[in-house]
Amino acid sequence: MIVDDDVFKRDGMSQRLSATDEIVVVDAVDQDTAAKWPQERWKSLDAVVVDVLDDRALGERGTDLYSGINVIERVRRLPVRCIAITPTCAHPLVQLRLSQATPDFLYHRWQFASAEDLHEAVRFPDRDHKVRSPNPQILKPLGAVGLLANDAVRTYLGSVLYAHLRADITLSQLNKLGVSRRKIDAFRSAIVDHGYAPYFDALDIRSTYEADARWPEVRDLMLALLGRRDVPPTEHDQPWWR
Repeated sequence: MIVDDDVFKRDGMSQRLSATDEIVVVDAVDQDTAAKWPQERWKSLDAVVVDVLDDRALGERGTDLYSGINVIERVRRLPVRCIAITPTCAHPLVQLRLSQATPDFLYHRWQFASAEDLHEAVRFPDRDHKVRSPNPQILKPLGAVGLLANDAVRTYLGSVLYAHLRADITLSQLNKLGVSRRKIDAFRSAIVDHGYAPYFDALDIRSTYEADARWPEVRDLMLALLGRRDVPPTEHDQPWWR
């Protein structure tokens, strides 16, 4: 099974894999379609290749650039080998999302430059491409050591804030868009409930005067989780999972 938003890329991968005697590609669809598949449909598959980045979303506002993670989560409890493809050395919070989604293996797009590379990864994936969690010392300043990252994204996708987020949007601007302060406060509290904890002192004690996260911090957290903040300029960096 091939999952990619670009019909030309997924058709190309399908053709390259189907050209071998060992692999039969039974379907090739985009991330949104695959995420809606019933569980029964997945059980006949041996493996799925998922491009986690939705390139179509790049021109949108406040949507999830890494919607392929939803597909990974759908199959993680099934006996289906999941090979995820990512285009960049992602932000640590995106790394956290990927590690919590638990694909079996993770590759960069450029590591599938040839048909042989793709074929080898599907049949005999390299253990060096096992996904590891980000370093807690990197997550700590981000308030994300205990964050359930994908739960936070799902809460955002189901909220009135969906598709409104941008790097400079303020509370007053959200109010003008019809998002009440009460709903914003409820959203901030929900993100804290998912484990977001930005205020710790040197002794790892939660600040007593900051019971909640401020709006700019929650906004920036969500933009990073969605892949819309601090993205490296090139996909040819060293793989961060090694």
